[in-house]
Amino acid sequence: MIRTLLVCTGMSLSAQVRADSELPPRVILSADLQAKAKAGTTVVQQDDSAGIQLTAAVYVHAEADAIMKAIMDLPPRVAEIDGLVGLNVYEVGPHTAAHWQLDAKIKTVDYYVIYECDGSQHYCVFGLDPSKQSEIEQADGAYRVIVEGNGAWLEYHSQTQPHPLMPAQVRKVRREQTTQQMLMGIKLRAESGN
Repeated sequence: MIRTLLVCTGMSLSAQVRADSELPPRVILSADLQAKAKAGTTVVQQDDSAGIQLTAAVYVHAEADAIMKAIMDLPPRVAEIDGLVGLNVYEVGPHTAAHWQLDAKIKTVDYYVIYECDGSQHYCVFGLDPSKQSEIEQADGAYRVIVEGNGAWLEYHSQTQPHPLMPAQVRKVRREQTTQQMLMGIKLRAESGN
């Protein structure tokens, strides 16, 4: 999906998303899970039937612009997320491109991600950089901020095919943990204004 847009179009990814109105659907939570997310717990849901699809949501007591700023403040993630061991942001401008390094226990896995954000729509999409050689097959998704009350919902959508050496059960547990750590880091930084 996103990888195809990056390779096949000369347009920016955010412009393509706006033109096609293909925002991901809202994360659907039961009343119980919605109450947990509203109270500040990151709720993660995974579906392994077609690759690895994951959605997550948490309520953030901050303005949408502060949340968007925290989403794209990438360097703190190395300290916030277990397993991330390196980051090199190699392009900043209409989009941001970053080289991530993940300790997969068996080896360090390198992958390159392009982020395209639309601040006015409070939306950010990401996908693997097709000009680089990543050691994972797929990493696409989106962050979406939806204003409600005195804050906003932060939603995360991703589909990832990780390095094949990582066993499926380990991968599933690790992705849930990583997503919780990532969204909690974004939430805390947005709420503190950092």
